[in-house]
Amino acid sequence: MSRQSQPPSQGNRATAEDDEKEASLTREKERTALLPSYKPPNGEFESFPQLPARTIEKLGKMNIQNLFPIQQNCFYPIFNREDVIARDLTGSGKTLAFALPVIEYLRKERILSSRKTQAIVLCPTRELAIQVSKVFNEIKHTPMEYTCTTVYGGVPMEEQTRQLLGGAEIFVGTTGRVLDHLNRGNIDFSKIRTVILDEADQMLKLGFKEDIEDILRFVKK
Repeated sequence: MSRQSQPPSQGNRATAEDDEKEASLTREKERTALLPSYKPPNGEFESFPQLPARTIEKLGKMNIQNLFPIQQNCFYPIFNREDVIARDLTGSGKTLAFALPVIEYLRKERILSSRKTQAIVLCPTRELAIQVSKVFNEIKHTPMEYTCTTVYGGVPMEEQTRQLLGGAEIFVGTTGRVLDHLNRGNIDFSKIRTVILDEADQMLKLGFKEDIEDILRFVKK
């Protein structure tokens, strides 16, 4: 005679739910235990031990004495390789909010002198691409620590091609010109670790969605 299984009692279901909640809380504690805080109480550099003295010195030369709120809240998620969507007002320090943790992660991994593209930043305009590159260059410890190459339309391809073929750890560009270089085989995305869409909302409003998707397909290869 076959024995029919009995549905779990209400008590059993409650126990299972409690166990799952406890396991979820344990996983969250283990994850956040590795981080001093996702939202430090202030932006003092002491709250960010991953920032070496030379970086703090560079920030000081940029008249930055502590991290702004968006920089505080983005540092650890980006440094720990998490996906982030962030927004803030113009002038709030958004560029440094992603540039700083990206570079400090690459420093930690000791791969900044590889001349292989490790991070790409896509921008909607030439002006923004130049601004982003300026910030990446300002936080170098030495002039040759890494290369940040910028590409955008409206200028000849030849000089950009020469720079790209020489290798660059950080690659910044507008979507159309980035696609041009990708289709010509001028960029190697095989070592990409980070993709940043700067002012993503503006890129979507300007109709760059298909370009972005095409570029990301190269990243996934």
